[in-house]
Amino acid sequence: MDAFGLPQEIRDQIRGSMSDSSVEDFTLLEENVEALSMFLRCQTQWRHTLSGVTGLDYTAVLQVIESSCSKKRKRKNLFRDVCLIEQGALKAFSSKKRA
Repeated sequence: MDAFGLPQEIRDQIRGSMSDSSVEDFTLLEENVEALSMFLRCQTQWRHTLSGVTGLDYTAVLQVIESSCSKKRKRKNLFRDVCLIEQGALKAFSSKKRA
């Protein structure tokens, strides 16, 4: 991860979230670094209900993306990628909840 220029804070967050022994090592491809970094910047924007987490607050996510990126096409692609990561996170939350 160091080679991709992720800020130390983001690297620490990733490592901290992997402290669970059931988490396997993974390789973060260079083309996914920006999307993961953006997703982690939005980690405080989860919507919660009485039944649990429902997803990210897209208004807030779009604000974060717009403040970081000036090109419309790039913002659209980043939003799509963040949503894909969100879907994976929601599946993981759901499987943990059932276990």
